[in-house]
Amino acid sequence: MNRLYTATILWIVYLCFTGIAMAESRIGFVDMNRIIQQSSAGITAMKDLAAFKESKNKTLTVKHKYIQGLKSRINQRSSIPGDPGLAQLQKEFQDAVQEYNKLLAENEAAIQKKDRELTHGILEDVSIICHDLQTVKHLSFVFDKSQSGIIVFPPENDLTQEVIKRYDAKYRARGK
Repeated sequence: MNRLYTATILWIVYLCFTGIAMAESRIGFVDMNRIIQQSSAGITAMKDLAAFKESKNKTLTVKHKYIQGLKSRINQRSSIPGDPGLAQLQKEFQDAVQEYNKLLAENEAAIQKKDRELTHGILEDVSIICHDLQTVKHLSFVFDKSQSGIIVFPPENDLTQEVIKRYDAKYRARGK
């Protein structure tokens, strides 16, 4: 029993001294989504992505209209009993739907790839800026607010606007 008391007291003393010895960690946060939405390069990238999406969706719109036309023709001809062309029309409809779905999946993959291509360079540059800020501000950590799981933090720890300003200055200096 005496050993238990001694061990407990030693453990408490250890925890007290360990807490004193540890330096206070300073933490900064950035919102990468906001940086992409509000920085000059991010705005340009999002415009490029929107134009890319629009070009991809044009072919989908044409295919969708074609499928709707086939569907309408099937509905009209299905009221005619024993219509010999109905089976061919239904087959054509099924093939068009399969082709549409394949094209839709390809377009979504292409859009995701384009999004990654457009934002990858931004994220790399922002990472370098965050590292610089970590050094200048003597921060232990810099977290992405949207992926850290932390909901509330002191506003003075939010580095997002400063990162946007530094990134925009760097982006303009490159002449983009």
